[in-house]
Amino acid sequence: MAAGPLRARLGARAPGSLLSALRPAPGRRPELDGLRGIAVLLVVIAHAWNGVSPHNRPFYSGAPTFLPGGGEMGVQLFFVLSGFLITGILVRSWSSRGVRSLPTFYARRFLRLLPALLSVCFVYGVAIVLTKDQGLERHLAANSVWAALTYTTNFPLFPNDNFLGHTWTLAVEEQFYLVWPAVLFLALRLGGAKHGLKVAGAVALASVVATVLARHAPGVTDETIVTRLRWDALGVGALLALFPIRVNRWIGLAGLAVVLYVSLREGAIDPDVYLLTAVASAAVIGASARLPWLAWRPLQFLGLISYGLYLWHMFVLRLGWPGPVSVLVAVVISIASYVLLELPIMRRGAAYLARRAGAREQSETEAAAQTAAAVAAGGRRSS
Repeated sequence: MAAGPLRARLGARAPGSLLSALRPAPGRRPELDGLRGIAVLLVVIAHAWNGVSPHNRPFYSGAPTFLPGGGEMGVQLFFVLSGFLITGILVRSWSSRGVRSLPTFYARRFLRLLPALLSVCFVYGVAIVLTKDQGLERHLAANSVWAALTYTTNFPLFPNDNFLGHTWTLAVEEQFYLVWPAVLFLALRLGGAKHGLKVAGAVALASVVATVLARHAPGVTDETIVTRLRWDALGVGALLALFPIRVNRWIGLAGLAVVLYVSLREGAIDPDVYLLTAVASAAVIGASARLPWLAWRPLQFLGLISYGLYLWHMFVLRLGWPGPVSVLVAVVISIASYVLLELPIMRRGAAYLARRAGAREQSETEAAAQTAAAVAAGGRRSS
């Protein structure tokens, strides 16, 4: 019943207006949505083409290796983009509401991240209950869900089956954002807008340097480098937001070429290449306004559904179905997740938070007015 009106509404829209209707809020930069689309394409193609555990089934029988580093480089793009965008949001929030904006920031993060993550964990939990007997398999699956929901997949507290292992990227981001907003706001509070940004920039630069040095520490494994020592990418994105620079489009294209080149290489990525590709990703972001093809509508659309697609594509691929079927199913689920779950929650949550902020500011204004009136009345009586 509802599908007919929905199709009618969507069919009546031009492609551009459809994309506008799918954006959670106005003011998004379409070229950055397109860059998200490239990032998720690198990840999905690399995983679907080459296969993932436990079945390691390639896209088709006998498929040659393709984009073996695409998963790592797609995630690298996501990290730098996240550091850039979130830092910009934090600075703007400080300018408008100061430290009071911090709870709203975290509320918006959870509204964006939790619905899709909860749905993936719920489906996996139900599947395990229906298909596995009581015992070790259920226990390991429950630990996987726990690690995903607590953002500790990259530092698992208990052994798990790694079915939700790809949520390590969410863990890296959220661990960074437990620290970075407080550091940034403290710097702005103590140093003001002029000096606070410089102090925050110094801290971000220190995090980049510390991460790079930690990769060369004795005993550091490849797994630790890949899933834990990635704050330099987020820090590079934060630095770009704090100190925006105009990047020539050719430099941006060169940065994208570096990311694609590393995506095509086989074998473990050299530790220092992570910093190189973080800087290359920042160059693409800095030049994105001069690369209009990034705003190509299919890329924008992929960028909008990229979070759900990242979560669901690994889930479906691990079921061991044929590659084309897995990709199609993952895309369909991701679209449904975005349109029916993620987007409505983001919009309603943002409206609720805006109403609360408005009501709080109004009450504070009224309280200040009453205090001023009381002071004035006391002054008149004393005179």
